This record gives sequence, C-alpha cells and structure tokens, in this order.
Amino acid sequence: MPPSRPDYEDDRRQRIAKTRRAAIAALGPLIIYLLLRRVVGTDTVALAITAALPTAWVVIMFVWRRKVEWIGVLVVTIFLVVMGLTVLSGGSSLPLKLRNAGFAGALGLICVISVLARRPLPILLLQIRARRDPDLADGLERMSHNKPLLRTLAVITGLVGITLLVSAAVQTMLALTLSTTEFVGSTPVVRWIIYATGAVPIVWYVRRHPLRRAPGPDGGGGGPPVPTTPPAGAS
Repeated sequence: MPPSRPDYEDDRRQRIAKTRRAAIAALGPLIIYLLLRRVVGTDTVALAITAALPTAWVVIMFVWRRKVEWIGVLVVTIFLVVMGLTVLSGGSSLPLKLRNAGFAGALGLICVISVLARRPLPILLLQIRARRDPDLADGLERMSHNKPLLRTLAVITGLVGITLLVSAAVQTMLALTLSTTEFVGSTPVVRWIIYATGAVPIVWYVRRHPLRRAPGPDGGGGGPPVPTTPPAGAS
C-alpha cells in the first residue's frame, strides 16, 4: 500500500532537511574560513576562529543543559590541545588542520581498545548511566548474559573504530600535503565518503545478524533484543 500524502510530505521534508544539514556541514567550514581569511589575512587565525565556533557551541550546550557529555569534553580538550600546539609552533596552521583527525583518531582508538578489553564502548556508556537509573541497571544485568548481543555490539563498535582511524589517517595525509584552503574544502567530502564506505560492512553485518527480542523473565518478549544467526544454508 503506497504511503498517504501527509506521510509522503513528512518524509520529503525530512529528506530535504537532512540534505540541507549535510550541505551546511560540508560547505559551512569552507565558507566561514574563506570569509575570515579575507578579513584577518592569515590562514592560522582564520582556521582558529573556524574551529572555535563549534567548540564554543559545545560549551554553550553544556551551560544551557547543565549537563556535561563526555563527547563534548573530548571536543573541547582536543581544541585546547591544538591551540596550545599552534602557539608553541609559532603560529603554524598544521595543528589546527589536524584537529578533526585528532578527534576521529582518539574516538576510534577508544572504540578499538574497548573492544579489545571486551567492554564495548556502548556498554561502558550504559553502565555509567545505569549508576543513576535502577531500571537501566536491571536491563544491563540481563544483557550481560546475552553473548550474541554483546558479540554484535563488539563487532559494530570495532568497525566504527576502524572507520574513524582510517578517517584520521587520511585527514592527516591531506593536512600534510594540501594547502589550508584546499584542505578545508576537501576534507568534509572525504570524511563523508569514508564514513559512508565504513557504514557498508556495518549494515551488512546487522542484516546478517538481525535482532530479535529475547524472552523476558516471565517468558514473554520483554527482554532485550538479541541477534539471530541465519540457519546453515540460508541465503
């Protein structure tokens, strides 16, 4: 049955909004950098201001929500480290060009290490939140005995980590070989290509191991979702 007209219009508006946000994310830094470059006259200052804007937004969200998120702390920390390296290097733009690579590399490394330590990052974050949520703690206790689900989370976390590390390596190579203007203009597109490519094996794996509801304590379907492996010979 085809979707109703209102549903179709809602989907269309959502697709347009997502496309607009993606275009802003890709072109916004380049436009801001080029405008600032004409005003301040140096690559380093223009790039520093461009990098400071999203960092300032993270800090504003901290104050507005009165809540500190670890991912935001990582963003702010990397920005401060990069600014310190820029000052120590005599105003070189290279540390600023490596800011996004540093973020991707740090997050990718965290993902990979969490998998190697057999504590995938999503589980670790849920455990931190569960300290203040008894219901979530009970769900995690049941999940800890669900080996297929833990294996799926480990695989997905590892693939995300590898994708982020590849992105960091490619961005570092571009930072060392391209001019600042070329780098700022090309890296958003390169990142999207890498992330889209990295999503392919994740989607493939999830489809090969679909999630189903595990039986709850009462025998019903109230338990956490678990992956199921297709039977031998199934296509």
